[in-house]
Amino acid sequence: MSIEIRKAESKEFLRRKKIFKKIFSVRCFDSEMEKTNWKAVRRLGNIAYQLKAKEDDVEFTIDKIDDVECLITKPNNIKNNNVIYYIHGGGFVAGGVRGSKSFCSMLASYSGSVVVACEYGLAPEHPFPEGFNDCFKVYENIIEKYDAISVVGDSAGGNLALGVTLKAKEKNIKKPSCVILHSPVVDLSLSFEKNTDVDDFIVKISCVEPLKKMYCGNTEKLKTYELSPILGDFEGMPPLFITCAANEMLRNDSENLYKKAIENHIEAKLIIMENAYHDYGTIGVKSPETKQIFLETIDFINKNT
Repeated sequence: MSIEIRKAESKEFLRRKKIFKKIFSVRCFDSEMEKTNWKAVRRLGNIAYQLKAKEDDVEFTIDKIDDVECLITKPNNIKNNNVIYYIHGGGFVAGGVRGSKSFCSMLASYSGSVVVACEYGLAPEHPFPEGFNDCFKVYENIIEKYDAISVVGDSAGGNLALGVTLKAKEKNIKKPSCVILHSPVVDLSLSFEKNTDVDDFIVKISCVEPLKKMYCGNTEKLKTYELSPILGDFEGMPPLFITCAANEMLRNDSENLYKKAIENHIEAKLIIMENAYHDYGTIGVKSPETKQIFLETIDFINKNT
């Protein structure tokens, strides 16, 4: 159980930060979210992310699990009968499994495990609870096929990953052996203050209200764990590995999540990176700082499976 403050300083990390800053200068998560053509953003994003370098020793297939399209990533040398379930981020409105190939390939290659990524329904076309239900359906279908399941989620995917874990606990079915969360959104109810001392170019604090409108609609469930998982019952939750940027709006989400885990005697580790940005953790092994975190993540998974 620990909190570590680190600082990103390598040329490769800062190069990637500069690239992402340029990309998100065109379209970030802010007060104008409702005016954005998210279908177009998804198409462009999937093309761009598929150009990212992938590990060579894996095989990708697209298949349906309970009518939900999924990306299955298998390492050429499978070392175990475990599965890593990855739920991508994108503010509940963007992202997809085809754009997740780079990160999934790293997870599969370094762990020796099969990786399943879920193409859940996105808002505004598919508001809550459609995407959440997709994620849980896939989870229910894969848990009995493997000895252990680790759940990984970033940003909005972190919200869904934590919510799926809480639902599994509530339904008294097999829980994940551990949960890894990068810059997770854990409170849509605004029960806790957001970090207003921010300088992040991806997620602006002004995005909260339009995001809630598009994803949550008029739901009265904002204070339930399906939308604000930090408000759930954490007794008996699996170990948590959390990362966030020091200056991002969601830093308070990560710190409050870590605090709640410790209060409930849950093993937890939180890494806060200075000079970083929202969701930097999914760079994986492509920069020295994130490679260290990635290898720690693999060790965390191996220790808990």
